[in-house]
Amino acid sequence: MNGLPKKVFEKILIEAIQPDTEFEPTSWQAHVQLTAVCKVWRDDLLDCPEFLARHSALARLSTLASLDKTPNSFLSTRRPSLRHLALVACEIDWTALQPAIDDYAGFRNLETLHLRQIIPPPPKNVLENILRQSPRLASLRLYEAIPKEVHLTNKKHGPSSIPLKTLVLCRPSDHLDKISQLLFALDISQDTRTICVAVDNLGIFEHVSVTNGAFELAVPRILEKYRISLEKPDQMGTTNLCLSGFEGGEDYGESSSCVLSRTSAVGDEVN
Repeated sequence: MNGLPKKVFEKILIEAIQPDTEFEPTSWQAHVQLTAVCKVWRDDLLDCPEFLARHSALARLSTLASLDKTPNSFLSTRRPSLRHLALVACEIDWTALQPAIDDYAGFRNLETLHLRQIIPPPPKNVLENILRQSPRLASLRLYEAIPKEVHLTNKKHGPSSIPLKTLVLCRPSDHLDKISQLLFALDISQDTRTICVAVDNLGIFEHVSVTNGAFELAVPRILEKYRISLEKPDQMGTTNLCLSGFEGGEDYGESSSCVLSRTSAVGDEVN
């Protein structure tokens, strides 16, 4: 590296500190780590304003005005080769996307679907269409992205009406009532690893701090309150159930987990 021309050397390290997506800022730790390698690197990089002031969004000033429309413009275009879709902290006009959704443009044959903090969450028919048109889906992660009316799927089609037999990982993170209704709607393999991360603002625990003992005592109440069935191994399989402590909108980071089988609930260590 020390034998490279200075401009080439700087260009390589500027690219090395870029985040994985264009919507994230450049990590300051990456700057520090590279300037600490040796004196030659530190002197060159401290003399490079672009390295010190690099920010992925500021480097694309001409596109900032259209960033809020990026998900809609992308999803409304037919993309038959799309297999992996991850949307994080996006505002999406689902009404404007309805024609594309009805035509399944960009939503067919997905292998991974990760939705996190989508505003607003996708309507029931949108999520249902995506899942029904992705029979080879292997990974499904929904973080605060489960439709409120997901229970209507079960009323109309009956439980386990969405076949996802190839699903390897199912990780819904939301309120327990939404999670349970979603799981009832899915027809998944017994081998599917299902991890439910539930917000505990529903009075399941009396305190924010969650202990193994309290968690084990709460499991039967969870199963009874939300009618989570463990009697259908072809639907539920073995389920990891995780709860996090929330109070006043703040995540205290207190959590506990257990493995649910058809006959028992066994406590696991606190994460």
